[in-house]
Amino acid sequence: MKNLLDSIGLKGQVQSLQEYPITNHIKWVYRKTHSPVLSAREGTPDVALMEKVALDEWEKLWQDIDVLYKNYLKDKGFADRVLAIVGPKG
Repeated sequence: MKNLLDSIGLKGQVQSLQEYPITNHIKWVYRKTHSPVLSAREGTPDVALMEKVALDEWEKLWQDIDVLYKNYLKDKGFADRVLAIVGPKG
């Protein structure tokens, strides 16, 4: 995006944002379709668990995995949102 702005004579600040958690991407892989927007933003998979599983620990695990995932994407230059604030060069 930055190269495009430069090539057409504009200056801009380009930012990326990874909004959706890793669990949303996992859902896409397995279901081959999207989830409703609100559930897509949830960080815990919507899978049935055995009653003995500590839900707080399960949610914490997925939060930690999501932080690693988002940092990995950021380091590689990937994101699901790209934003640009653009103006004339000057």
